[in-house]
Amino acid sequence: MIQMVGYCTIPLFHAYGVVLNLRLMTSRECLVITGGNRRFDMRKMNSVIEEYRVSQLALAPPLVITMDGDAEVMDGYDLSSLEVVIYGGAHLSKSTKERLKNRLPKVQLAQSYELAETTGRVFVSLGPDETRIEGATGKLMANCEAKVVDPEIGLLCLL
Repeated sequence: MIQMVGYCTIPLFHAYGVVLNLRLMTSRECLVITGGNRRFDMRKMNSVIEEYRVSQLALAPPLVITMDGDAEVMDGYDLSSLEVVIYGGAHLSKSTKERLKNRLPKVQLAQSYELAETTGRVFVSLGPDETRIEGATGKLMANCEAKVVDPEIGLLCLL
């Protein structure tokens, strides 16, 4: 039985797009991929969420900001199936996150930090404990190592 329907708007030529899609496919979740347009279309995304009852959505921060601020594009769609919106690449302001939570109250926002060199996520903030600290990038993912280094002092901490 399919537990989650994921919709990946991240390009498949991007490491995060590949890894996210593989994770959805290998965990027996449903994956929705649309194509044909070179430009992202927020209305098309909303139609896909509504039609396929998408529960997990991966977006770049500018698209999350559009979800927050453009009522003309967002209103009129049933987005009640959405449970998680994952974003990475830039931080969202506290006010943006609060407005989005007001628009989509049951949606959990998950900030992800990834690098092309790591082929996917390194840190993710998911859940109330990990998202309560403003500006934090979350917990280190399994099988990852990180270190905090001060350029003058040297190694401060190994995670």
